[in-house]
Amino acid sequence: MESYREIRDDLQEIKNYLKGLNKGWMSLDECANYICISKNSLYTKTSKQEVPNYRIGKRIIFNTAEIDAWILNNCKVKSNAEIEMKVSTTILSQKKDGRL
Repeated sequence: MESYREIRDDLQEIKNYLKGLNKGWMSLDECANYICISKNSLYTKTSKQEVPNYRIGKRIIFNTAEIDAWILNNCKVKSNAEIEMKVSTTILSQKKDGRL
């Protein structure tokens, strides 16, 4: 069982995280955690201009509302029919190539 001190520290960390999100701006680390990808992946997406970001000198920051909109517009969840079609196509392709 976690000690009181560990629980208090975890709650403080959550509180600080939420406080950062409420301010409307996130650092690279905060944004990577927010959208559940690695910092390297996020940095690559920023250099390719795939995700909305702002630069202040060398520092990269992200607007929380813009990231939320980007997620809704660019991160589509595939339907079961789309997944089944992809699996079928892949299997047929592998059979044709002799890999299956």
